[in-house]
Amino acid sequence: MRMQTIEAGNRPSFGSWVRQVLAWLFIGLLLAFLVAYRTPPAVGWAGLGAFIVTILVLAGMWMARSNGGRAVMYLIFTAAMGYSINYIAYYYSIEDVVTALFITSGIFLGLMLLAFVKPDAFRSNSFGAVLGFSLLGIIMMEFFAILLGWGRIFSVTNWLVVLIFMGYTLWDTAKLKERYEAGQSPIYSAAAFFLDFINLFVRILILTRERD
Repeated sequence: MRMQTIEAGNRPSFGSWVRQVLAWLFIGLLLAFLVAYRTPPAVGWAGLGAFIVTILVLAGMWMARSNGGRAVMYLIFTAAMGYSINYIAYYYSIEDVVTALFITSGIFLGLMLLAFVKPDAFRSNSFGAVLGFSLLGIIMMEFFAILLGWGRIFSVTNWLVVLIFMGYTLWDTAKLKERYEAGQSPIYSAAAFFLDFINLFVRILILTRERD
């Protein structure tokens, strides 16, 4: 899969590039939550279809040759993700959602600041590999738990997923400078942060609800 890059002569400053990343992240999150609260429940084939769309458009975004194409794919991706989590509008109160959003935002911003201050501590590829294999293990564990009816295991895996995506937030932030110097589009990093935030938010929402 070939990743399109920005030529050095057309590249903005690092600070401007990071602001673009954060702007795209905000747009994606806003769109996702608007879709989540304006669509019917994504159950059965509808939910599976939304998941497939997110995978396909995410792949399409990485292969897109133009900024416009990447932007369109990113917006479709975030909207499809919003549809896939729209159960939050039906099974959780607005107070639960707002509380989880505040907690997630605080954790997310704190981790980003930490990684900006100490990027060398989190940017290694081995750290990213550990996170990837850990997430794959959790996905397999939860898949078999669903098949075998081991519902109690989710009280543990929810915490593990929170820790993994906290790690991903640190890693993705620490890699920003490297991705900027490689000429990557800010949309790619925005998509990575979007996944970090949404996965943190969903699991924190579940955990805060379980404590009530």
